[in-house]
Amino acid sequence: MTSKVLMKLPTVPFPQGKKAPPDLVSLSERNDGFAHVRHQSLNIDRVVQLEQNMKFLQEQHQATLVALHQEIESLRQRNRDLQFQLVFSKRVHCNVASSPSSPEDNGNGFAKSKNSPICVNVTPLQVELLEKDLQDIKASLQEAKTHNQYLSSIIEQQKKRLDITKDQKNKIEMTDVGVQVGDPVQASLVVLLEESYAMVKRLHKENMDQKKEIASLRAASSTNNAGSSRGGRSRD
Repeated sequence: MTSKVLMKLPTVPFPQGKKAPPDLVSLSERNDGFAHVRHQSLNIDRVVQLEQNMKFLQEQHQATLVALHQEIESLRQRNRDLQFQLVFSKRVHCNVASSPSSPEDNGNGFAKSKNSPICVNVTPLQVELLEKDLQDIKASLQEAKTHNQYLSSIIEQQKKRLDITKDQKNKIEMTDVGVQVGDPVQASLVVLLEESYAMVKRLHKENMDQKKEIASLRAASSTNNAGSSRGGRSRD
């Protein structure tokens, strides 16, 4: 009889589940890192855009201030000219009224002064010029007031935007993903906010100074207007 030999073969267990290769795991982590970098890049672009807006606003404000200063200087010069003309008109009127004149009969039973034609010919023209100049000053003051209101609205809008940016900065949590961009961005935001706040305070102070100058010019124009009205009544 032939003998049978039984041999026990080793059993190999089948894999129950597939494990992700290490290169796939590193790819997922890399994608997360790219997402963080993209988020920080957006923050940087936002800061750059805000800086450009601030620069444009500052240039526009500077141009407006230069125009306002020129307009105010022109108003001051015109105010000085008006005051000189008003004083000169009063002196001429007083000299004509106080100078001795020999009255002559004009044939109608009324006395006529020798110097009265000069007073009649000069004073009305000066009063008319003064009134015209005062109207021009009022128009210039209204235009300066409109510029000032426009500038104030721009400052308020920029202040609101800075407040919103400050709130958003406080909510942003910068994470380090291997690219050291978190700390510089945060530091630049802080510096930008401080500079913006200082500029807003400076613009507000300049606005207050402009309002004071406009108020003083308006008071001077009112005084000149009252003086010209008195000159017109004395002429009548």
